Amino acid sequence: MAAGLLLACLTVAQAQTSRAVSAASYLERGAEWAAKGDWDRAITDFNLALTFDPRLATAYNHRGIARQTKGDMEGALADFNRVIEIDPRRATAWNNRGLLRHSQGDFDGAIADFNRAIHIDPRYARAYYNRARARLANGDSAGADADTGKAIEPDPRDAPAYVLRGLARQAQADPNGAIADFNRALEIAEFITEGYIHPEGSLNGSNGVNPDGSPEFPDRVIGRWFCRGWHVGEGAHTTKGPWVATQQIFDFGSQAGRSTITTDGFELPEENVPIMRAITGGTGAYSLARGEARQSFLGFNQSNGVGLRHEIKVMLR
Repeated sequence: MAAGLLLACLTVAQAQTSRAVSAASYLERGAEWAAKGDWDRAITDFNLALTFDPRLATAYNHRGIARQTKGDMEGALADFNRVIEIDPRRATAWNNRGLLRHSQGDFDGAIADFNRAIHIDPRYARAYYNRARARLANGDSAGADADTGKAIEPDPRDAPAYVLRGLARQAQADPNGAIADFNRALEIAEFITEGYIHPEGSLNGSNGVNPDGSPEFPDRVIGRWFCRGWHVGEGAHTTKGPWVATQQIFDFGSQAGRSTITTDGFELPEENVPIMRAITGGTGAYSLARGEARQSFLGFNQSNGVGLRHEIKVMLR
């Protein structure tokens, strides 16, 4: 009888362990779908995770974010409420519900939720930033100013926080403080942009891209161009010498990433002044690429993006 009882206990324990493993597996796969932007599959997997563990707070939280992204505000609110019910000390749940309320124009409710998140975790910088947004929208520019200061403390390179504080100071009739914050945001802001690659002679510095961002000469496009960078020096105020440091990807393949060349280096604001950049690698036929690329700034196009001329000399090791 004792042996039978032991066997029964072991069976129950194994079943519970199996359900927990299944819930965790579906949760992990759902998170992967979400990272790829496939919200429908993500929600399906979060649903499956919850069938195995109805008190898995993280699954409700993730599903709430996915539902909100898809515009299901009622479902998202229900999920965030459920997370708070299961784990009221989870600061991220209060923050997420605050963001939802803010998006619906309920600034008082949003501020109340951000207050709870900050009470639980006084070092939660993102909650200070979000409360600053809600306070500014609610007319409390002084409170927004104070909160953005708290958001900046742990991360002095948080460019959006400087922009938000600049707006709060502008609302408080502090133009000098606002300008200083906007300048700081420009100095430290990381940016990502993209464009189109054309054969030599296609562009004159003011064309190539339509105002809506589509290619002006689609039949001449031979690839896509992606650029990630940071402002240096005086940022957008620079008139001579490097103003950004960037990594660029030239993608020539029919499938993204299959045939690319990458370069690293500085860029100049002066028109038609060349600067050398390092070819740091690539993919496909250019996987061993090294060498130098010469870049010249042609001017701004109709979408306020840059027109550039590149002369790339590839050496294969």
